[in-house]
Amino acid sequence: MMIQDERYNLKEIEEDTFLKIIKNRFVVGLDFDGVITAPHTLKSIYLKELGYAINEEEVERKHCIQKLKIKEEDYNKASSKAYLERPEKLPLEIHFDESFAEIKKIKEISLIIVTSRYDFMLNHLQEYLKYHKLRFHGIINTNNESKIDALKRIHSNIFIDDGISKLEEIAEDKSFSDTCTLILYRNIQNKNAGILDRAILEIDNWISLKEIIQMKFKEVFK
Repeated sequence: MMIQDERYNLKEIEEDTFLKIIKNRFVVGLDFDGVITAPHTLKSIYLKELGYAINEEEVERKHCIQKLKIKEEDYNKASSKAYLERPEKLPLEIHFDESFAEIKKIKEISLIIVTSRYDFMLNHLQEYLKYHKLRFHGIINTNNESKIDALKRIHSNIFIDDGISKLEEIAEDKSFSDTCTLILYRNIQNKNAGILDRAILEIDNWISLKEIIQMKFKEVFK
């Protein structure tokens, strides 16, 4: 587990120490790529450079590989290039900045990035947060493993992700998903993708997401 220092640099922290910091707080876990950042247009550009006729509404992983028959190697290459693009070129999701600032006003809330990113991608995440002056209460990366163990350890009250399969996997663990509100963030690339578990909420903008977080917080801290 990591926190940010006064200069937004990431530094490791003992799990027990971190858990004490967030104890009795309302914990919101957030995916990074596709929830905080908006890499979809860049991903379509880099897939086009590899010879695929594709637009930003078609760049969801399963759709690309299974339906459009894009080589997985090419998809991973374009995706990684988009995710690791320079902070000034990789945009934030629309209305994230102002909505995030409003959510942070809640004193009893802890906002924690829970990302599938590999270790080698963390320096880019650090520089991106530094560039946009975004401060979170914690950062956890799973090296592309399931996020459910991390979410359980931090006792997440809400988890937001744009990955449908990742959310559906978490939803299968009813002992956890009954206590954690799972939210699919509908962005450009996944807006037409189907979802099987009706217990997963679907939100397509940060203004509505902010309102859901505020409402769920009030239900716990009455």
